[in-house]
Amino acid sequence: MDRIANAAVTAGLGEEQQTHRVNAAYEHHVLGPGILALIFAAGLLAGHLLGGEELILPTVIVAIIGLLVVIVGLPQYFRGRLFIHHFEHGIVMERTKGRIIAARYSDIHAELRTYQTPEDADNAACDYVLLQLDFPGGERCVIAEREDDQPWVLTRLGTSCSVDAPQSMNHELAEKLLSDHPWN
Repeated sequence: MDRIANAAVTAGLGEEQQTHRVNAAYEHHVLGPGILALIFAAGLLAGHLLGGEELILPTVIVAIIGLLVVIVGLPQYFRGRLFIHHFEHGIVMERTKGRIIAARYSDIHAELRTYQTPEDADNAACDYVLLQLDFPGGERCVIAEREDDQPWVLTRLGTSCSVDAPQSMNHELAEKLLSDHPWN
């Protein structure tokens, strides 16, 4: 029996219904672009070694950017993606390269919120649904989905946990909750 099924049986959650990847908007895996930048920097360095002296500054800049992107992306890579496995009577949350937690819907305190990111020069304003889950034992997980992606996954889970209608919150508080409670 795999770890998801084992956790569900132990918690008495019943039959599995659906599985969804969540929090994708906040869990960008940036290792690929960082590695590409390092490869590009290696190409620039090779050009420099073959006589292109003017390429040393761009090589250093691209290498530093690539290295920083890889360093930022490593924790996300090692943590894995976040999935919610819905069962008849509860959920199992899973980090693909880490922990799992199982709980019955009736044992989870949930708060459903909505917020909007501000418009800036590079991005249009974007609406999000945020779900805060407090599990027995004090663990907290905060998940967000864009309104144009799959917010129904969070609203369905909130409804299963007896949440009332979503309340609006400001974007700064939402960002703080997401960064403070990523559920590693």
